[in-house]
Amino acid sequence: MAQLTFLGSCREVGRSGFYLEEKKESVLVDYGVKFTNPPSFPDMIPTDDLQGVVITHAHLDHSGGIPKILRESDASLFCTPATRDLSQLLLRDMLKISQGNVPFDSKDIALVRRNCQATAYEETTPLGNPFELTLFNAGHIPGSSMVSIRVNGKRVLFTGDFNAIESQLNPGARKNLPKHDVVVTESTYAQRINPPREKTEEGLVDTVLETLERGGSALIPAFGVGRSQEIMIILEQSNIPRKYPI
Repeated sequence: MAQLTFLGSCREVGRSGFYLEEKKESVLVDYGVKFTNPPSFPDMIPTDDLQGVVITHAHLDHSGGIPKILRESDASLFCTPATRDLSQLLLRDMLKISQGNVPFDSKDIALVRRNCQATAYEETTPLGNPFELTLFNAGHIPGSSMVSIRVNGKRVLFTGDFNAIESQLNPGARKNLPKHDVVVTESTYAQRINPPREKTEEGLVDTVLETLERGGSALIPAFGVGRSQEIMIILEQSNIPRKYPI
């Protein structure tokens, strides 16, 4: 019988990691960082029998420890091309900002591309025996995936971070998925009801415009991948006069 171990990210944000075992074979889904001081990572796993490592998306709370795993294992990495490329950028930035206070170096980050088997959405890929992998669009950031793993005739779905509503950058998450026997879902905003997206965007534009017309500058802290690009598109398409540079 397959066994699933949660390596982190339970009742916390960060350190996402899921270890699926069947007999002597295993698959790892995500291996992220939590930005404590020093940074903390999921529990370490045996790497000798890893059939594959899968990343749901590039944000570091899901990908920040992947170079450490790739250094210890010969397993291939599976993710979308966008996740592969964005992960490398974020990991290099993390290494620089941490001033080396992480358990990997630039050579290990290079393994993200070298060991990666770029995988398209809806494409089923064997992960040795007995696992099969299929990625579905998660709608979170470019390249984000929900990870479906089939083992012994059963399907396990890892949603990763997902967004069912279309955004400026991404279509909404894939709906009407195949039936799954087990679902492991993120729940960061599970108890929150958000206002309609259009209303939120209008509020952002109104606040920025009011600030600019008072002679101020609008500074918007946002995630470097995904959220910042969304905000730039919203402002570019708004009624803010062109005399105000974005």
